[in-house]
Amino acid sequence: PLLIVLARRFESVGMHTEAVDCYLRSTLPPKTAVDCCVLLNKWDTALELAERYDYPQVEGLLIKYAMNLVSTDKKLEAVELFRVANKPTEAAILIGDIAENVAMKNVNPALAKKLHVLAALEIERHRKRTMDLAALE
Repeated sequence: PLLIVLARRFESVGMHTEAVDCYLRSTLPPKTAVDCCVLLNKWDTALELAERYDYPQVEGLLIKYAMNLVSTDKKLEAVELFRVANKPTEAAILIGDIAENVAMKNVNPALAKKLHVLAALEIERHRKRTMDLAALE
């Protein structure tokens, strides 16, 4: 019970690493730690824990939250969410969409170019990470 109390206190002040550690050591199911990470917007840790403890519904929750951000016209926040959650292809697609919208409005061609380059860098980051993981195996 003490670990659970500590975990909830850590969670209430935003200390997700300590809260997750306490939740995983307690008698509560690991899903509690995943929920803590989702609540504190630590999607990278949430997805890692969900993969480790076989909770596939977190991926759907991430997509749902990102689509909510996109529908409320917070596309850059959705890009950041995808980047933090190690989803570079989704982030690159969204950056590409933003770049296309900027290009259509003829607001600033340099901004559109920078956004396209940023999308390409996201894809490059994903490719490099994939190659590094393949080399380790």
